[in-house]
Amino acid sequence: MNHTYRTNFYLEAPVNDIGEAEAYLQEDEMVRYYLSNNPEMRGVVTSIVWNLVGDDSGYVEVEATRELSDEELLGLSHFISGQNSDGLGEGFEQNFMYHDEDDGEDYMCSFDWANNPYMLTEVEP
Repeated sequence: MNHTYRTNFYLEAPVNDIGEAEAYLQEDEMVRYYLSNNPEMRGVVTSIVWNLVGDDSGYVEVEATRELSDEELLGLSHFISGQNSDGLGEGFEQNFMYHDEDDGEDYMCSFDWANNPYMLTEVEP
């Protein structure tokens, strides 16, 4: 039986192009990167995907082949936080800027990683 875990994320500003942002976030490279640094989780964690729900929020979903321990969930939460602060998030904010119509300025669209511990919880089947 597969197990699904989620954590929400918020962006500091809305993205300009939701379609492009979704395509960038849903590239399923994160599970390979995670497993390359955590080989003991091969065959256990099968997917890690960022899902944009609106123009300024979404959730990260992790699929596993078994129930994850508290220690494993903590490790994955730290991985997600790190990706949102500099890994995946670094490229994301450079591509998907928010344009403020009031002041005419472009701003980076960063994950609000400083205020979110990204603690994963299991989704009920």
